Amino acid sequence: MKISGSYTLSLPRERAYRIMQDPEILARAMPGCESLEKIGPDEYRMKMKMVLASLSGDFEGKVRITDQALPKVSAW
Repeated sequence: MKISGSYTLSLPRERAYRIMQDPEILARAMPGCESLEKIGPDEYRMKMKMVLASLSGDFEGKVRITDQALPKVSAW
């Protein structure tokens, strides 16, 4: 499953990036995520509740953060 999207935050990129490294905050940003537990570098155990049309259920799995792009520090 691939979850994607975007949202503009009204704070500096560097701060937003640091905040999103917190598993608790990251879990709140993922639809249906009930818990996210760090189990390794850039890897988490996740519990999720999904509802798709007439199908629903609780799922467990792993989440790996890939293709990270550190924010460039503003020169202003």
